[in-house]
Amino acid sequence: MKKLATVLWLSEPILRGLKDPRSRNFDHTYTWGFPWRDHSRIALALQGRLPGGQTIDDLSTGPEDDFDTFLARANNARLTGDGDDALRFAGVHRQALRAIWRASTHAELGRMLCGTGRKYRRLGFNFHALGGEDARARASPRTVEFRFLEGCIDEGVVAGWVRVCVALAKLATDQVEDWEFYDMVVLLLGMPGDWPLDARFAAMMHELGVARAAYEPLRAIVRRNYPPCAAAGEL
Repeated sequence: MKKLATVLWLSEPILRGLKDPRSRNFDHTYTWGFPWRDHSRIALALQGRLPGGQTIDDLSTGPEDDFDTFLARANNARLTGDGDDALRFAGVHRQALRAIWRASTHAELGRMLCGTGRKYRRLGFNFHALGGEDARARASPRTVEFRFLEGCIDEGVVAGWVRVCVALAKLATDQVEDWEFYDMVVLLLGMPGDWPLDARFAAMMHELGVARAAYEPLRAIVRRNYPPCAAAGEL
């Protein structure tokens, strides 16, 4: 689950490119439209807005070992890996990734990736069932859910999205070589911020091993939602 959370955190702006920013469902409680990077407990901690004066260190109780191992392996996967700059390599995401990799239970991980209060309990990547914060979560299957293409009936788009989800699941559940996960991390951390969003999407799909014919219908949606002239920006 930590691998999945890592990839989804780093790729959230890319995958959210599939959501139409002009739709009333883009940011909406009942379509789980709110982004992690704005409304999760991790985000609130980074913004200094967690209730009760909590900090990001209060979100996870595990040791540093897993994060140190993750950081070292990601740094080693770089073509220009350098032990001296391993901490700087993770950049602005270092504290978020540290919280994820220090999670000692699925419940702890689920809570830090949910917001506070009912409105933000289920976010764009819905880890609510893992957090077990209410009766509904505790009674639900321990699944991770997200709704990015609601109402779409185009066969090419649906088939492509299924392939993307399967590839993400394989990457996160050790069904591929470990180095493939770290290559993805390196790609996402090093993705140039001035690339058009559809180019970032294509690069991520290529790294996932999704065939171009499968992801092109999805890329067309990203390009329509964020035309290249307007898509540049920091990840």
